[in-house]
Amino acid sequence: MQRDRAAISGGFLLSAALFLGGLFLYHWPETRGLVGDERYYHAVAERLARGLPVQENPLWPPLYPRLLALGLWAAPGSLLAIQLLQGALWLGSAALLHGVARALFSSRAAIWGVTFGVLWLLDLVAYTQLLWPEVPHLFFLSASLYAAIAHGERAAGAVSSGVLLGLALLLKLVLLPIAGLLAVFVAVVGEAPPQRRIRNAALLLLATFVTTLPVTLAQMHEHGRFQIADSGGLNLWLGVHERPWHQGRVRESTQPQRVALFADFEAREGRPPSVGDRQDLLLADALATLRGQGLSATFGAQFPEQYTRLLDREGDFTRRLVDDPLNRYRLAGPTLRKALHAAAHAGWFALLAAAALGIATLRWQRPQRPGWEHFFALLLIYAAVLFFFVLARPRFLMAFLPALLLLGGAFIEAVDAHRKGRSTSRFRLTPLRLGLGLGLAAVLILASLQAPTPAWWEAGSPPPGPASQQADPLLR
Repeated sequence: MQRDRAAISGGFLLSAALFLGGLFLYHWPETRGLVGDERYYHAVAERLARGLPVQENPLWPPLYPRLLALGLWAAPGSLLAIQLLQGALWLGSAALLHGVARALFSSRAAIWGVTFGVLWLLDLVAYTQLLWPEVPHLFFLSASLYAAIAHGERAAGAVSSGVLLGLALLLKLVLLPIAGLLAVFVAVVGEAPPQRRIRNAALLLLATFVTTLPVTLAQMHEHGRFQIADSGGLNLWLGVHERPWHQGRVRESTQPQRVALFADFEAREGRPPSVGDRQDLLLADALATLRGQGLSATFGAQFPEQYTRLLDREGDFTRRLVDDPLNRYRLAGPTLRKALHAAAHAGWFALLAAAALGIATLRWQRPQRPGWEHFFALLLIYAAVLFFFVLARPRFLMAFLPALLLLGGAFIEAVDAHRKGRSTSRFRLTPLRLGLGLGLAAVLILASLQAPTPAWWEAGSPPPGPASQQADPLLR
């Protein structure tokens, strides 16, 4: 027990060092520049913090700029308050998923493995400094899952879960379809009477709807669409039309095709397309492309390229180690860069492998009732189907991080039970299952290795020239 406490204390010290090190990398010797979506979020947040009117783009859910505005109001002109707020939400996410793991597992190793999986994943640590909604979204999603899993048999727990899920959806929409799935599992999992479980599932859905209703009504008033936000057409179009990697990770831009599509609309209608018109045009063009090329051609075009992009080992942390001058962390020497690069890769591979092994340990056969581990497995199946078609990036998998970590925890639970000779009705570890899990882990890791090595990594130094990741007015 004393050794366990020492190990846990050391784990938290390492987590603190990673967070403080990330702040150092971000601000030393000068604060790095904002790129892509960060510019939009920061511009809106600055106006909100100063009490100025804002014209928001309906492509983006509206909650994240308001969280940023709190930090800018507290410390005008500085990002540090925002980063400390996101650091607190990162720690809160670890605590909440620790609570979920305690509700699901009996193994201390499984529980703490999930906890430190949040705290040691270097890409996630990087998101505490970057102006993207990944960390706040993870916090509200984790809180919703904790309320549903640990307290979902009570009405207050179900309502809390729905409200928190609604707040998560106001940050990112990728998990919108899971509201119904979460309600189904609240209705079927647990020991409460069936009538109470069904009531709680209905309360969860109602709370989610009410939480998002003010935004959807505002969107209806301003843009004529009952929605939280809408980038679905763009993301599907990019997923269908995005070009493969070339050597050195150079990819041909698809923006000229979009510009031509919008110009054709303007010539036909006599007016420029609105944001809603652009989404409709992109969605219609993407669906026409899918119908025109047929099932076999679609499969050949999307597989395995989409999963190579989704599972790419080069996430937003490693790309900033030696990326372009505006975007990169300004480290002095190549040794530290390469060590951090290797550590980030190792963490990513461990996450993928643990989730694959966890899936292999699940019991699916009837008459066993579904458990929450099946909910997380279905989440990953949803991700596999979704990202077969839409724009795929490693960043988008952060929304599924609880599922990946908790399935990894399921594997540790199964190993611990097998080692202690303890039977469990939820997980099973056999040589066949272990072999299948290792095979799936190998496939996922190989997919993450398929993208070509960046030219700057082969050269060992950043490329010259301006920032390579410019803001696209239609990108999410």
